[in-house]
Amino acid sequence: MDLAASVYKQDGTIQCEPEIKPRPLKVDADAIEAIGIRVIGGGQHERLPIFIPALCGSPTAWANVFSIALGGVTRQQLFQLSSLGFRMWSFAPERAANPALAGDEDPFPLDMAIAANLLGSDPHPDRIADLIGHTVRVYRTGDPIPKDYRRDRVNFETDPGSHRIVRYWFG
Repeated sequence: MDLAASVYKQDGTIQCEPEIKPRPLKVDADAIEAIGIRVIGGGQHERLPIFIPALCGSPTAWANVFSIALGGVTRQQLFQLSSLGFRMWSFAPERAANPALAGDEDPFPLDMAIAANLLGSDPHPDRIADLIGHTVRVYRTGDPIPKDYRRDRVNFETDPGSHRIVRYWFG
């Protein structure tokens, strides 16, 4: 059995604009499959179980949700999925079934780029000496950085005051 995950993308509907119809599930499923990720089933049109403020011109709480097969999926594919506007559906099933249960304590859905690093199976160097040949990016906490993905890049986040490394990650 394939390892699977659920992803979603808001359906394109806008509050106070009833003439804008939801994007068909097939359009989003085809976009996922176009980058080489297999969609399991046909997907579902579901309401996001998070608070969406009522504001004309803002997106509605409706999304197209898909199960995807993770077997053989690369980090690059997950980043491509993220660039298309998809996010990991990380809501507990009981909350998804009852949006009234969602509250301020619920985290926002897991960012696809973070998921790519968590789910990816590519080994990374454990020793500083093994970083030779990798591109390096150093930035301070809070600095804007592009969301481009580079498999061979190691990123070092530093504290603006102490200049110490507070986090490192690949991508």
